[in-house]
Order: sequence, then structure tokens, then C-alpha cells
Amino acid sequence: MDWSLIIKTSLIIIVGAYLLSCRTKKKEIGNLQDWIDTHYPGTLKVIETQTEDPIRRLSFKVKNSTVASLEDSMLQINIHWDKRQPGLGIIKSEVDSMLANAKKELSDTRHLLGLLQSKGVEYFSCGINLGDIRILVFEEPLKKNRDERLVQLLEVLAGWPEADQYGLGVYFMEPKAYGEEFNEIIPLVHWHWSAAWQRKNSIISLLFQPGYLSEPQKLKKMWEFNTESDRLLSWIDQSRPVAEKWAKMHLTKPFTMPPEHAEYEILSNALGVKIKFPFNYSTTAKESETYDGYIAGEYLLDEKEFSSVRISKE
Repeated sequence: MDWSLIIKTSLIIIVGAYLLSCRTKKKEIGNLQDWIDTHYPGTLKVIETQTEDPIRRLSFKVKNSTVASLEDSMLQINIHWDKRQPGLGIIKSEVDSMLANAKKELSDTRHLLGLLQSKGVEYFSCGINLGDIRILVFEEPLKKNRDERLVQLLEVLAGWPEADQYGLGVYFMEPKAYGEEFNEIIPLVHWHWSAAWQRKNSIISLLFQPGYLSEPQKLKKMWEFNTESDRLLSWIDQSRPVAEKWAKMHLTKPFTMPPEHAEYEILSNALGVKIKFPFNYSTTAKESETYDGYIAGEYLLDEKEFSSVRISKE
């Protein structure tokens, strides 16, 4: 008996069986990219992933990811998934629908971009995401600029039939932020992963549901100031020495003003904020939980100064 032949034959059979099992074994899906490679091979890539509120979810396995097309990186969707669920809890038909909608919105975005550029709009970015047109204008939000840009935008949108399908968001941004995060088209990933950048650089905004084109004059009066912007911090820094000078001239007793403390509230009848600097009738500089009053005033966007200064009890 030729034992060497038997051993060689057995090894061939074992190796063959192993290779066959590897070919027929279903690829294990451990993350979203595995799922994508199974259902959309060679077409999509995960570009950002974040754990979704692990305290509320009681798990670190619930995720939100932004996925981009390998053929067109601006084609992006967001997918919610859960590693504890079979197939990550993703329904392919829903992803198909999201992709189809994202393709339509990206196509409309590029069309809108061309229309705005042909109208002469400069230093702006635009995007259509999840049913809303978003236009970021990187200019000082002077009244002249606000009025001119809004007229330009509305003229373009009024002549574009697709505009009726979408809501509208217009933001005046810090001019220095132009080109920092993206170019002419705002990617979907920006709205989900760059919230802090958006908040600090957005100065004023207009947000409307579909139908806004029927009341163009009303829009001019609906700008809102963003109290989370860096611009507010600048206003407070400019206003503090004015408040301190005013206090020295008008407070009749010795006083102290905490050097870093300020409060603010949005104005309902003007584009700006009320800023309040607390003071105590005391010669000590200790921090206090209560104050004898505030040096209050208003900082208006168009006036660019701290004015109407007065003493306020609250």
C-alpha cells in the first residue's frame, strides 16, 4: 500500500474542502462598510460615523454614518444602524429610496448653483438636503447686502419651478470662513458633523417652509440673529468698556463689576441683542451669586455699537 499517495490524496481533499467552505461561507457583517460591500459592492463608502447618544440608547453599538458614492463624492446619504440587530437593522429598500432622493437633490443643487452664478451672486455656497435649500452667503450682513442678496436669490428661485418643492434657509456667514469647509456645494456631511462650525460662523439666518415665494416682502423683516455665533462674543467685548465707562459716570456709590461676566437676550423687535453687565455696590472683587443691578444696553447689528445704556435691576 502506497501510504504517501494516500496521505497526499487526503491532504488535497482536506485543502479542497476548506477552500470550498471559504467560497461558500457567507461574509460576516460586522459594520456598515461590510453591509455596503454586500449590497452595493464597489459603489459606496462610509466617510463619517458617530455613536448615537449612548446614554439614551444604553449602548455604544447604535451608530449614524454618512455614506458617499465612490463615483461622485458629493452624492451622500445618512444611514442609522445598530450592531445588535440582524443585518444592522438596515432595510435595503429604504437605502435605495434615500439614494434616489439624494441623486435628485444633488442634481437640483447643481442646477441651482448654475442659476445663482449666472445671476452674479458671489461668495456663497448652496446645497439641497432633506427637503431644504440651504444658501450660505459669506458677506457682512449689512442691510444693503441683506436686501440685495435676498432680491437676487428670490428672483432666481421664483424663475425655477423646482424651488416650490423645497423649504429655504439663507445664512449670512463670517466672510473669513469662505472656503474653509467646502466650496460652492455644501455636502450633506456638513450638516451632521460640522454643527459647531456652522453655529459659530453663522451670523443671521432666514428659515422658511415651502411657499415662501408668495410673500417676498415679508422675508426682509424675518432675519434672526444667531446668539451662538462668534459675532456675539465680539459684541460683548466691544460693549464692556462702554458699560464700565458709563458706570463710572452714573453710579453714585463705589462698585465692582465682574470682569468676565455678561448676560444677553435676543431682541424681539430689532436685529440684535440686549447685553447686561452685573455690578455690586462693593469695593471687593469677590464673585457673587446675586447682584445689585446691571449696566444694560442694546447692541444692534446695523448700528454696530452698544447704545441705550441704563441701569437695570434684572
